[in-house]
Amino acid sequence: MALMRDPDTDINNIGIYRHEVHENNMLGVQFSETADANVIWKKYETRGQPCPVAIIIGHHPGFFIGSLAFSSMDTDELEVAGAILQEAVPTVKCKTIPLDVPANAEIILECETIPGERRKEAPFGEYPGTYGPQRNNPVLEIKAITRRKNAFYQNAFVGHADNLLLSGIIRTTFIERTVKIACPNVREIAIPRSGRFRFFCFISIKKMMEGEAKQVAMAAFVADPFLKFVIVVDEDVDVYNDTEVLHAISVRVRADHDIFMVPYAKGSPLDPASYDPAGGSHLVTKTGIDATRKDNYPDEIYVPGNEEIDLTEFIPGYTK
Repeated sequence: MALMRDPDTDINNIGIYRHEVHENNMLGVQFSETADANVIWKKYETRGQPCPVAIIIGHHPGFFIGSLAFSSMDTDELEVAGAILQEAVPTVKCKTIPLDVPANAEIILECETIPGERRKEAPFGEYPGTYGPQRNNPVLEIKAITRRKNAFYQNAFVGHADNLLLSGIIRTTFIERTVKIACPNVREIAIPRSGRFRFFCFISIKKMMEGEAKQVAMAAFVADPFLKFVIVVDEDVDVYNDTEVLHAISVRVRADHDIFMVPYAKGSPLDPASYDPAGGSHLVTKTGIDATRKDNYPDEIYVPGNEEIDLTEFIPGYTK
């Protein structure tokens, strides 16, 4: 976890970034183009100034969920973490850089970027399940290390369940707020494991008119740059069930009318399906799919009276 502060607004921003150890006091860092940290770092870089970065190792799970929640850059993510924890996050001032860090963290690495300096970093195993390309990345110089007595080292296994699930938990609320601007009748939103908790988004709506589903998909792409496929379904489809979503695609999609693509869109530079994965390209093609029933959709099969059948009368031990 890396804590940074926007030099223009003094608002704290927190994200997960990986680091390669170059020397005893030198680390590489991957500020992906999809991250707010990339914007903050570049503000310092264009001014020729080092960017203060505090690496936070070890804290309450609620702190990670809150501080990693998708939010706009005018939201202080320490405050979001406090909301999840249901109490303000106590902080202390760093010894060598102008940042305030969680007082209950296990270990803090106080760092600064070195303006203009880059070093080759990677390949590493990344969240898509592939090895990312080697890139010339910024360098962090460690200024100080502080820790609790008997501190423990906490880490996430990149590309595996703990790393992937943490990302899936935090995305849906921000996407929902944005999508509801385009369609107030959003019912459920899921970021499934089948898309590495980043690339797929399933959205159910109470559809009021044709064309609405495509508006929903476009709004989702605006909210989350990682998304590559947004599938919009009717409210009777369980978006937490991949089989139901695929069924809706199989019987409700006319590919020439209901699928649209956005080429050369901003995505993740670690995406193995980007236009140039070896070069670390962040450009991808995004695909929206309207898998809702259309105006001329036929009636679906139905067994009259099935809702009145009580299976407990026929199957011993059956529970509703």
